[in-house]
Amino acid sequence: EILSGLVGSEMCIRDRSLFFTLIILFILPLEAIAKGGPLKAAIPLEKPWSYYDEKGTLQGLAVSYFKALSIELGSPILISAVPLKRMLLGIEKGNYDLSLMFKEQASVGAVTIVAPTLPVDTLLVGLRGLEIKNNNSIVGLRLAGVRGASSGSWIDKSEKIEKVLTSNYSEAVWLLKQGRVDAVSGSYPVLQSVMKKHEIKWEELNKPYLLSCRFVMLVFSNFSSEYSQLKAVQGAAKSLKQSPQWNVLLNEISTNAPSILGTHDHPELLKH
Repeated sequence: EILSGLVGSEMCIRDRSLFFTLIILFILPLEAIAKGGPLKAAIPLEKPWSYYDEKGTLQGLAVSYFKALSIELGSPILISAVPLKRMLLGIEKGNYDLSLMFKEQASVGAVTIVAPTLPVDTLLVGLRGLEIKNNNSIVGLRLAGVRGASSGSWIDKSEKIEKVLTSNYSEAVWLLKQGRVDAVSGSYPVLQSVMKKHEIKWEELNKPYLLSCRFVMLVFSNFSSEYSQLKAVQGAAKSLKQSPQWNVLLNEISTNAPSILGTHDHPELLKH
């Protein structure tokens, strides 16, 4: 009888706990229920998006963007700078919640587009002497690219171009400098940073050929355990563009990667 009494008491306590938990869930605002732990953002470890300075501190435009976004969101965002391939895989598996990428880079159904950030030109460049006037000039070239990267143009799926895939843009530009490939595709700001590292001047290259102009997108992983925070992130991204923090970010870009803030006067190529 004592044992049955104890079991009955324990069940009664559990029932009461469940009852009060349900009451709390009904009383709490939906925002409080939806708000989970800190969001995790993955960004490409590639200048000017992210890099470690001499003191070992993570810097870069993507770092600044997520710091500004966290202010608007009112909660911290944990930032991880990783190689591009690992970033894409992590987003697809839900290991990271947020990222910045071109929408073509994500697998179908892997992410939700939150908001466009800035337009970026993607170029095709080769050493001086290589003349690229049109698409026919590209056919037959040996082209260095980065695994997981996308040019946003027809060459990504073309079998008429020999593609040499590398781990990063620094390796791709090194192959170009050694004459082991004919051309390299990449966004203007990334190529600019890598060329500086390899001591290559634009004068040593052919006239850059414009492949595409696309917005870098803020994306949310569809496999994130924090997907309930999507609406809050959408609101924060929208308010960021109307806040003083956005002007601070634009000033940083104008200093470290002014090419991003060009006129982009080619509406036929601009992809939203």
